[in-house]
Amino acid sequence: MIDLHCHMLPGIDDGPPDLATALEMARIAVADGISLTACTPHIYPGLYNNEADRILAAAAAFRLQLQEAGIPLAITIGADIQIVPELLDGLTSGRFPTMHGSRYFLFEPPHHTVPPAFRTSSSMSWRPATCPSSPTRNG
Repeated sequence: MIDLHCHMLPGIDDGPPDLATALEMARIAVADGISLTACTPHIYPGLYNNEADRILAAAAAFRLQLQEAGIPLAITIGADIQIVPELLDGLTSGRFPTMHGSRYFLFEPPHHTVPPAFRTSSSMSWRPATCPSSPTRNG
C-alpha cells in the first residue's frame, strides 16, 4: 500500500517533533501494510518555510535513519502547499516539490474558507490534488 500524504519528517512542520516519534510512525505504517510513504510537509510561507531543498535533505537523512533502524519503509517527497500567490512560481522554479517529481502536487486550501473552484486546462502543466485533510478543517 502507498500513503500519498503523510507528515512524517521529524521537526519540519506540525508532524513528529523528533526522530523517535517519526520512527515509531514508520513502524506503525509498515505494520499497517504501507510500503511507500510520500512525506508531504507543509509549505506555508511565514509559518512553515519549507522548500524543496530542505524537504529533500530531511528525507535523505530520515531515509538513512529508517535503514539504520531496520524499518522497511520506502519514502518519497512532495509537499502540502498552501495556496499562496507564489504557488505557480514555486512549482515552476522547483522551490516547491511535486509528488515524487511528477506533474502532480498537493495543495492545501485556506483553513478559514473554502476556496473557489480551482480550474485547470489541458495547457496547464501542473495537476492539483487537494490535501485530503483539508475538508475537515473547513467544517
